[in-house]
Amino acid sequence: MTPHSEGPRWLIRTKGSRGLSSKAAGIHDRVSFRAIVAAPAIRVLIVVLLYHYLSYSLFTSEFSVFLADRFMWNGHAFCPKELSYILGADGVINFGVQLFLLEVGQQCLH
Repeated sequence: MTPHSEGPRWLIRTKGSRGLSSKAAGIHDRVSFRAIVAAPAIRVLIVVLLYHYLSYSLFTSEFSVFLADRFMWNGHAFCPKELSYILGADGVINFGVQLFLLEVGQQCLH
């Protein structure tokens, strides 16, 4: 059996390995998507994630309209172009901060 025919590793559960690796034990149960979603905590997390995606997409699309109506910069309306610069800078800054925190966290743990 090839490694790809087993499916994703997070969907495979090992039974009774008792110190053996999963390949040495050779006993795998496939966990269905329905079984994963049956857990109430997972359902709550999926709903929260969907609300987050919806709210962020509404924020990014409607915020540019709000800014264009409310704010002026040197006689020029604050348009989606300027908002895209701000959101892009925000993404780059968040990426840098997360990389820094990962490095600091790894050094603290070792």
